[in-house]
Amino acid sequence: MATQRKSILTATFGEYALRNPALIASYGGEANIERMISTNVQQANAAGFDVDNIAINPEDPADSIKRFEAKLRSQDWDGLLVGWGIRGNQSYTPLFEAAVNLAREVAPQTRLLFGNTPDDMFMTIQRNFPEAK
Repeated sequence: MATQRKSILTATFGEYALRNPALIASYGGEANIERMISTNVQQANAAGFDVDNIAINPEDPADSIKRFEAKLRSQDWDGLLVGWGIRGNQSYTPLFEAAVNLAREVAPQTRLLFGNTPDDMFMTIQRNFPEAK
């Protein structure tokens, strides 16, 4: 367990993912996704990590980046976990690049983490913070 609590910001499509029924279905539906995320947050909390999320709207990248910057500046973050939805689709590459470059400028001390599915958040934290058990 981490000796001092660490803060992780996740950047995901959050509620905006609900606009993509095929994506939701591919992970077993909205209730299953909520369960996976809740389980991962509980695991992270138990291991000494506080997790907060910023929902990125792919249909309004300018507003999303503005809100993302405000969230990044709101506190010192130990890690920034960017979800697969943002980085795994070619049409969102400019949004992904804008988010990562902004994070490097605004919070250069923040470790960058990259998740793959709604249920691998804690595994991603463990991969990047060995003290997470």
